[in-house]
Amino acid sequence: MRLSLLVFVLLHFSLNVIHAQYPSFDKLRGKVFTDLKDALREPLRVYHLDLSEQKLSEIPAEVAEFQNLLSLNLALNQISSVDDFDFGQLRKLVELNMEYNDLTAFPQHLADQAPNLLRLYLNNNRIAEIPLSFKRMQFLEELELHYNKLSQFPDIQFKHLLRLRLDHNAFAEFPLAVLSFRKLRYLSLNGNSLERVPDELTMLGKLESLNLGDNLLTQLPKLSTLAKLRKLILDWNRFAAPEQMLVDICQLRRLEILSLENCGIGEIPKAIGDLRRLEQLSLINNKISTLPESLTRLRRLDKLWIGGNNLSDEQLAFWQNTLEETAVSF
Repeated sequence: MRLSLLVFVLLHFSLNVIHAQYPSFDKLRGKVFTDLKDALREPLRVYHLDLSEQKLSEIPAEVAEFQNLLSLNLALNQISSVDDFDFGQLRKLVELNMEYNDLTAFPQHLADQAPNLLRLYLNNNRIAEIPLSFKRMQFLEELELHYNKLSQFPDIQFKHLLRLRLDHNAFAEFPLAVLSFRKLRYLSLNGNSLERVPDELTMLGKLESLNLGDNLLTQLPKLSTLAKLRKLILDWNRFAAPEQMLVDICQLRRLEILSLENCGIGEIPKAIGDLRRLEQLSLINNKISTLPESLTRLRRLDKLWIGGNNLSDEQLAFWQNTLEETAVSF
């Protein structure tokens, strides 16, 4: 017990040190360098380096000379491996962007050489596996791995992770490690092959955005316990009782965006009018033949998509005229 408490205190202290060391990461003085030769003239003054879209097949060795580098953007290149580059020279690096490259494996030495990373973007590559050594990156706050070939997520606890994107991978089962990311605010698993979501998802009480669209889900846990949700996307699933699910969703009073396209919904409950903060609602391609009058209580509703349902032309015209402040799309 004492050891666990000591580890927690040390992690908390270390994270505070990192943030204190770079208090204005996004606003730090100094331009974003986009030319390597220009940057090498004063390497210690380089804090942000953007080498995206430069047809690189590897990370230039000269990048290691920028000892004060905070962010490195290598997106949209043709890099297939970074194992020959020593990230250990970039001790202050807190953001690495390698999206849209040709990586087939997770950078093997990254966890050891760049343990202080806060933001890591490896989306749109061909990564099929995450090594267990990844657990050493304990300070991560944002992790984007969408559009890869992942089917499993290792048993890792990221206590500070706020944003996680795993959409468009090959997950057939919900990655249970995610349930331990208790500070998570944004989670997307869109475009996988999930058939169920564990009830424990409701323990992620800080979630503000959840995307489970385009899976094979037939039911969900009671999402109404996720009281901080502002955005919920559940499109293109196979829910067995979508109306009952929607009644539960209508208890999420902070919702601003709700998308339920192609969910087999036949009836919208009157309780939809309780979502007073709702700004966007998409009900495209369902089986809806009528809409409740309670929709008129949604004073903040800016956009409503209702095409591909069983609504008559008269009903469509009625709602278009009734919801004068709302852009109604058929």
